[in-house]
Amino acid sequence: MAENENTFLNANHIYEDVEGEQGKTLKLKSEQTRGLVGLIKKRFSNAERARLGEESRWLSAYQNFRGMYGKKVRFRESEKSRVFIKVTKTKTIAAFGQLIDVLC
Repeated sequence: MAENENTFLNANHIYEDVEGEQGKTLKLKSEQTRGLVGLIKKRFSNAERARLGEESRWLSAYQNFRGMYGKKVRFRESEKSRVFIKVTKTKTIAAFGQLIDVLC
């Protein structure tokens, strides 16, 4: 993280007491406000991008646990059975049982 991104947030002179409350409010110039908004948007988009891989893995695991086929799975007309074997759920419940046995 660049050092100049947080310099205006660390300055004590930009905070002023709020009358009748315990908190403080920011007293920023318009260019500082734009900089703060840009900083928040940039950090949010970085966090959002960093989660994409994990979220897709979580969604895949959830679909396997619930016995649902993903959107990419297509069946041919000749295929009669569309049974989903819930191996993930079976293994998860077995592991949970083993953990409970160890803990209790």
